[in-house]
Amino acid sequence: MDDLDDFEILMKPRFRIDWKNKLSANKLEQVCFLFLLLSIAIYVFLFIRQAFYLYARFALTAFDLGIFDQAVWLISKFQPAFDTVRGMNILADHLSLSLYLLAPLYWIWSNVKILLIVQTLALALASLPLYLFSKKKTGSAPLALLFALAYLLYPALEWINTFDFHPEIFVVPLLLTALYLLSLKPRFSFNDQRFVFYLVCLFLIAATKETAALTIILLGLYAFKTDRRIGWLTLFFGCLALTAALLILQLFHHGQPSPYFWLYSQFGQTPLAIFKIILTQPLKILNYLNNKQNWFYFFDLFGPLLFLPLFAPEIFVLTLPMLLLNLLSRRIFMHTIYYQYAAFLIPFIFIAAVVGFQRIRDRGDKDCGGAFTFLLSILFLTALIFGLSQSPFYLSGSNWPLVQPLSSYQSKQINKLLKIIPANASVSAQAALVPHLTHRRKIYLFPNPFYQTAYGNSVQVLRQQLGFGYSPISAKELDQTFARSTIEYIALVQIGPTFPLLKNDYQCLVLAALKSKNYGIDAINSSAIILKRGANYQNGLKILSRETGVTVRQSTDLKKLLPPCSN
Repeated sequence: MDDLDDFEILMKPRFRIDWKNKLSANKLEQVCFLFLLLSIAIYVFLFIRQAFYLYARFALTAFDLGIFDQAVWLISKFQPAFDTVRGMNILADHLSLSLYLLAPLYWIWSNVKILLIVQTLALALASLPLYLFSKKKTGSAPLALLFALAYLLYPALEWINTFDFHPEIFVVPLLLTALYLLSLKPRFSFNDQRFVFYLVCLFLIAATKETAALTIILLGLYAFKTDRRIGWLTLFFGCLALTAALLILQLFHHGQPSPYFWLYSQFGQTPLAIFKIILTQPLKILNYLNNKQNWFYFFDLFGPLLFLPLFAPEIFVLTLPMLLLNLLSRRIFMHTIYYQYAAFLIPFIFIAAVVGFQRIRDRGDKDCGGAFTFLLSILFLTALIFGLSQSPFYLSGSNWPLVQPLSSYQSKQINKLLKIIPANASVSAQAALVPHLTHRRKIYLFPNPFYQTAYGNSVQVLRQQLGFGYSPISAKELDQTFARSTIEYIALVQIGPTFPLLKNDYQCLVLAALKSKNYGIDAINSSAIILKRGANYQNGLKILSRETGVTVRQSTDLKKLLPPCSN
């Protein structure tokens, strides 16, 4: 029964309303909604607290929090958005126009924590349109609450919220809102307020990332069952957004297509060739997909939801294009739930789960009575609880898949040295330090700019991000590079991620920096070291000797602390 039928029945004089039951139902809905609001508040508190903790303990890094923080800061200062952490204009990497919408927030509070707060709020509030959609579909506030809670407890969502910041996360609340608007009756009309909200959602989705246009196209396919006009309009908009995104990226990339197609180059050298292989050689694709990593990814995505999305195949199929983009990629991170790549999947997965649940419920209640709904709900909760074993609040220590947080003592030691660096100084810093230094025009991920790696936008850069494809360089060339550089400070930590270099290569570059007479040790403690251009080199060696307890009188003595460079 749709909304108009409900309204007409209530208006008929002969229809007697059971006010007692109606008030009871309204009260139950209010209780469920209030419980959801409380759950959202708890989620927001826990994840903002966790994000601040990870940031304070240097577990959020240059890729990607540092990249986006510097970009938003530059935009807020009306500066060209050339991101020195990434080595390109921010729009040459991904079409993240939403960063321009976030920039005014930095006028209120110019702090990287703004991004972490906004990300958490956006993901938490996405449970509201999911709740409304579920209530509409199941006719039950408690069941709708169950799905909203399942969303807030969903491991893939929680990891997206834990791993740095990414503008594509806004697709989750926007797409769920668009899907809810499509579920409302009667049909859209082009002068309807809901249609305006729907269009706003489409524009904002397109502004998150170029691949979001594919999601809009998939949304258009879903919209066909509601209204063909809206379906065609959405499809047209998605195709237009995808074309515009690729052209804009090419414009900022000096006329060259996006290098990210290389992630699928094992299937072809051009997008058309890749697509052709996927369509014409399904056995080759299935063979490539059939590995342990991909099966774990599939179970991590659908297991916590009792595989309910599979019972709504007409919606589940809409997840396949984005799912294949992840599973076929050379980038191994895209085959796990611990990074941002599941953001485009989550809305369709949950909508399919709701529809699948209702489909099984209808059949079960018909055959077994109303008790089937209760049994199905218990099974759903059980699967959800088992899924929580993959939650960031459950995993810790050696099982933690991201950068390990430092101790409180180490963090205090590092912060003490970072305060030495002037606010407007140019800096090259280790990955974990970059997000703490990004509000400046020139901040580089060490060893950039001395030895360029994972810097810029090319296939070679993508290879370097995966840990190979470095250009050879001799110790003599490194010394000349450090001599020519105008970067004022180098900030390094004793432990932490060495990305984008492997550990041995990283130690080689650190040794070259320490040997350079153009940089002296400005400050050092047990956790970090600050090099300053033009600082007294010999005095720096004395500071190093005093701190380490190892006598270092000249650069050749540094081999006592670090292995010599093999180049």
